Amino acid sequence: MPTRPSTVVVTATALMPKATPTYELHKVLGIAVEIDDSCHKIVRVECTFQTNLMRDHLTNLLCGYDLTQGIEGAVDVVNRHLVISATGALVRALKTVYFKYVQHLKAIGRTDLPAIFLSELRRGKAEIV
Repeated sequence: MPTRPSTVVVTATALMPKATPTYELHKVLGIAVEIDDSCHKIVRVECTFQTNLMRDHLTNLLCGYDLTQGIEGAVDVVNRHLVISATGALVRALKTVYFKYVQHLKAIGRTDLPAIFLSELRRGKAEIV
């Protein structure tokens, strides 16, 4: 699926837990999230999980998620539907993607930001990137 003009790709990494097969291969979990910045919904997700099943399942869980609802809803979905060693790393990476996305919108001068994004910026949470 080609990237559409109204989308932006945001990436993040997080350290994997030691003594797991993925740690031995990659050391970090990498995630790339394509977001439609006209409606702030996740369009596509790719990550460095070892199996197609995990990558596909994560994509199915997160595609269509509306970031104007905050990142905690996506975190809840991940915690509810994935029982894996790398849950913590995945959650950290997702939060980083979210905060980088909010910062990006501010940096490019978007003035139509949803209230939750403005709240995140005021609290300084988006400064972690």
